[in-house]
Amino acid sequence: MIVLGYNGFSRGAELFGRLYGATGVGRNLLVGHDAAAALVIDGELVAAVEEERLSRVKKTSDFPAAAITWCLNSASVDIDQVDVFAFPWRFSPTVAEQMISEICDSDMPVTAKFDALRSTGELYTDMLGRDAVYNDFVQCTGHELDPNKLTLVPHHLAHLMCGAYLAGGGDAAFLVSDGRAETLSAVMGELRNGVVRLFDESAVPMTSSLGVAFGRITRYLGFVPNNDEYKVMGLAAYGPPPQHNPLLERAVRLHENGSYTISTPRDIGAYYTLFDDLFGGDSEKREQFDFRVKVAGIAQHMVEAITAHQLRTLTAASSLDTLLFEGGLALNCVANTKMLERSPFTGMEVSFGASDPGVAMGAAVYAAGLRNRPADAVTTPYLGPSYDERQVLDTLAGYADRIEWQEEPDTTSVTDRTAELLAGKNVVGWFQGRAEFGPAHPRCRTRAGSPA
Repeated sequence: MIVLGYNGFSRGAELFGRLYGATGVGRNLLVGHDAAAALVIDGELVAAVEEERLSRVKKTSDFPAAAITWCLNSASVDIDQVDVFAFPWRFSPTVAEQMISEICDSDMPVTAKFDALRSTGELYTDMLGRDAVYNDFVQCTGHELDPNKLTLVPHHLAHLMCGAYLAGGGDAAFLVSDGRAETLSAVMGELRNGVVRLFDESAVPMTSSLGVAFGRITRYLGFVPNNDEYKVMGLAAYGPPPQHNPLLERAVRLHENGSYTISTPRDIGAYYTLFDDLFGGDSEKREQFDFRVKVAGIAQHMVEAITAHQLRTLTAASSLDTLLFEGGLALNCVANTKMLERSPFTGMEVSFGASDPGVAMGAAVYAAGLRNRPADAVTTPYLGPSYDERQVLDTLAGYADRIEWQEEPDTTSVTDRTAELLAGKNVVGWFQGRAEFGPAHPRCRTRAGSPA
């Protein structure tokens, strides 16, 4: 059985800007939800690559046409041979009904409700519904897809299946904490004998999304939301933990069932006003390093407190020894390290596909049926394209009028020269082997410890 999982839309940036209520341009533009493709043959992941590795558009959410082509070509598979095309979002009519009900039941003014209903209708009919996803695939690939081959996978289950597969597919408790899925932002439960059981009472609606709240603080501090959160995590390390946390005191409520409510306005101007009030800020202070460090520390402490709250509920409800932690919040390596240290779980797995590139893999695994990987199987993030020495030299030659380079005689010389350049405060890009899969920045694998 051949399954191709993919994540991305032809109007991806527009979609996620609307879903998260983002407006503006430049550094205030919402990006992300990393387009990618992955190929699973007979239960084995054989190829996976992010669209950005090929298009060179960082964190693109556009349709992954190049990634799909590369995965198929790398495995010598024709698109007609694929049995299932798995897409990691399932906006069913039931989900649409819930979205409509939430708008109608909200406290928005009537005119704002009509605007929200109109926008939601356009999203569903043009981008999110099954027909829209199908038409997008056909338009972007030129392939007349058999409609029966398209499988829509719930977003959080795609996250879970990615982590479960890469961890070996055994029994585990799980926490998926994300910006948003179809209607929820966080779920927890158990995976036993390949069967998923959600703890429904602990699910967190997207209106209280921790990821979105952290993203709003990211924007407030002058960074790009859904992209630069790792910078906020890094800034927090420059100061001591907060003595008191105004977010936990005034914006967050923790519930006994393990869920929580976060109250931050959707409108940018409104939450800037709220944060200025909570943090004692203004337009000038937001540009100051010490103020940013203070706010980052408060935001990081909020993440740690909320995930610890979720973990307490999960450990009380599950007797399993292993925890799978997936979703964008799993990339906060400071918070998840503390989770592991304080929990009774003997092991915690955070996959290299924990954020949205991984849902392409997870959707394919879900459609193929989760299987335990063989004991001798190697899990590696280095799944993308590679280039031999001749290709590298030819590329360098094409830029001979813009760059200089030199060849070193051996690996020792390369590493010595690299250390020398770094000591001189230069930026060094290290190119070796196949392209990696997943985010390559401090909040995840690259500097926190490579699995290779």
